[in-house]
Amino acid sequence: MLALTACIRINDRIRPFRYQHNVEDDDNWKKTFHTKYGDFELDFEYNDYEEDDDNWKKTFHTKYGDFELDFELNDEEDDDNWKKTFHTKYGDFELDFELNDEDEDNWQKIFHTKYGDFELDFDYNEDEDEDNWQKIFHTKYGDFELDFDYNEDKSVDDDNLKIGLYYKLPGSWGKIGFSYELNEEEYDDDDNLKLGLYYKLPGSWGKVGLSYERNEEEELDDDNLKLGIYYHLPISLGKIGISYELNEEEYDNDDNLKLGLYYKLPGSWGKIGLSYERNEEEEYDDDNLKIGAYYHLPKSWGKIGISYERNDYEYDDDNLMERKPWIIRPYQPKM
Repeated sequence: MLALTACIRINDRIRPFRYQHNVEDDDNWKKTFHTKYGDFELDFEYNDYEEDDDNWKKTFHTKYGDFELDFELNDEEDDDNWKKTFHTKYGDFELDFELNDEDEDNWQKIFHTKYGDFELDFDYNEDEDEDNWQKIFHTKYGDFELDFDYNEDKSVDDDNLKIGLYYKLPGSWGKIGFSYELNEEEYDDDDNLKLGLYYKLPGSWGKVGLSYERNEEEELDDDNLKLGIYYHLPISLGKIGISYELNEEEYDNDDNLKLGLYYKLPGSWGKIGLSYERNEEEEYDDDNLKIGAYYHLPKSWGKIGISYERNDYEYDDDNLMERKPWIIRPYQPKM
């Protein structure tokens, strides 16, 4: 560590001024001014390593409150690209802008006040995520989340309106909520009422939860109870999990146990995975092992892929399903 001490004469009084330069510490440059009006600290942080997300910071401590200006620029995994935080005696005010290609939070404002925490969150996702608009209100009575989902493409997902209200439980208990879905065409998805309770597990273990779905027309989708636990694998390995579904009517979907491992491919290549399904009634769906790779086409074109299915019973012997492209040859007149 390099230290430089200089003496400055002010009003016939000698006051030391110390400058510190740290190589290993993330505080690379700091100045602190102690005055009768309060302490003023000017802090500049520059980190060559990617682990710390604070690349530039200024902090001002005064008797009127603490003011912190924080700029974060992360090229990789961190989703905070720009942030300002103001700590005052009236409360903490944080302005956070997030621009992430994969994360669904593109714009966010958080206001921490003595009356409670208020968060305005706007989500805009071009790809598969259905959350287009979201507001979260953090109050002393609890956290309430209002979620609005709107999907433009009816052919892919005809859930055109979703509205939900969620209450954040203390600790890691996640949130319990109520969501309502209005579907224009009932044949695709007639789940109009969903109620769920989730617990966030420590580390990368994801969450374990219980969800209940009430369907107006039971013959289309009769999965009324789902229980699942998932583990988030490092990097892009996706997640591995197990889910259990309890169906009232077994003739539609009798897959009661599913176990899968998926790997997220780069870009729009989707994911490649292996899933295992255990069926109570084998005569309806006897595909117990599936492996597939898919490519997500642009806009509403869906996806194209190849999948392999292993069947216990040979009467359904389609073990390889693929979509072959059409070959169009130009017309050649006969000579």
